[in-house]
Amino acid sequence: MGLEKHGGKGTNGGVWEWTSTLFDTHDGIVPTKLFTGYSVDFFDTKHHVALGASYATIPRLAGRRTVRNFYQHNYPYPWIGARVVYDV
Repeated sequence: MGLEKHGGKGTNGGVWEWTSTLFDTHDGIVPTKLFTGYSVDFFDTKHHVALGASYATIPRLAGRRTVRNFYQHNYPYPWIGARVVYDV
């Protein structure tokens, strides 16, 4: 899956982009009634935010940089990559 304009991959080379940001609550967040317990249960400081999407994500989401997900560092199959940035 993925978008044709990205060679069948998401915008990040076909993987979620791992961040150092903890997946945690913030002011104004309201739990959804559609997926009760899906995200707020993971506000445990053990999960990190992942941006974008993977090649296995449905195409209408794969091209959106605003998509957020969450993973723990020890989860074995997340299809996640990372960027290393240095301040020189």
